[in-house]
Amino acid sequence: MENLRGAESLAVAALVDCGFDVSPRTSADLRVQAGDESFDVEIKVRRSATYEWDARRLLDSTSRNVLLVVPRASKAVTALAEQEPRLSVVSLDPRLVIWRGARLALDERQTGTASTHTESRRSPWGRWALMRALALADGARTQTTLARETGISQPAVSQVLERLDDTVERTSDGWRARDRSLMWDEFLNDYAGPGGVTSYWYGLDSIAQQADKAVASAREEDVAALLSGDSAADRLAPWRIPVKGVVYASSALDLRRQALAESEPANATMEVVVPADRTLWVTAATWSSGLTVDPLIATWDLLRSGGPDARESADRLKKQVLDLSASVH
Repeated sequence: MENLRGAESLAVAALVDCGFDVSPRTSADLRVQAGDESFDVEIKVRRSATYEWDARRLLDSTSRNVLLVVPRASKAVTALAEQEPRLSVVSLDPRLVIWRGARLALDERQTGTASTHTESRRSPWGRWALMRALALADGARTQTTLARETGISQPAVSQVLERLDDTVERTSDGWRARDRSLMWDEFLNDYAGPGGVTSYWYGLDSIAQQADKAVASAREEDVAALLSGDSAADRLAPWRIPVKGVVYASSALDLRRQALAESEPANATMEVVVPADRTLWVTAATWSSGLTVDPLIATWDLLRSGGPDARESADRLKKQVLDLSASVH
């Protein structure tokens, strides 16, 4: 089942294939350069059939341009988009773009490797953040502390703890995972990704150098940035030669000034993700040095990066973090 990042990134890829220059501004906003004109659009992803009344409601709720991303565009929504320039539509299967009233031709090539199906439920960012905190914590935590360490409310922490049921236990000092290693694995099996928009880049320098360039670019643009995947593991528990860099950023980065070129996902050496999951910034501040995401997010991205030794590298990172956390926190 594909996560929101897949849907939004596939929509960006469709616009790029139409010849537009697309820059993610945030996880839900794009700037689209179409010829001599530039438009800011708000991304709205729908996970199932979307009706005309829903599309009209989106337009009525804002004065901005809206980019509606759907698994398959209905005839009624297509007709509405052709009449309303503020409503643009990207249909993922089959691929179709309606941009400011004009239907644009696309080839049958699917850009990227992600599925064209969108997520069927709302992503539980808070639950996943709490699972990470419980796996990483060496001791019991009060609900207030867990709320601070995850960026979610204390009532939300209480609700999630109830749902986690027998994987957690309450002690006199607060809450903890019954088995931190099991909680670690449960998170990796359940996490669907951070959502948002991903841009893909290719460079000839080492992955470490490309990551440094991306972070430098973020600093120049006053954008928050965190390393993940191989880029983070190389700093947290160096073992293998990194094969792909991952950087999370609070807004889009233009790495062309750093001698990187925009790339197809399959050929990319660097991914820049503007995440929808805002808990990443909070858990990074709690569980890392401030340069990387927390170790569990780093591990999730590391396993995505591929290579025959990715699993062993992830296992080494897990062992080091769980063994050393007691001396750090």
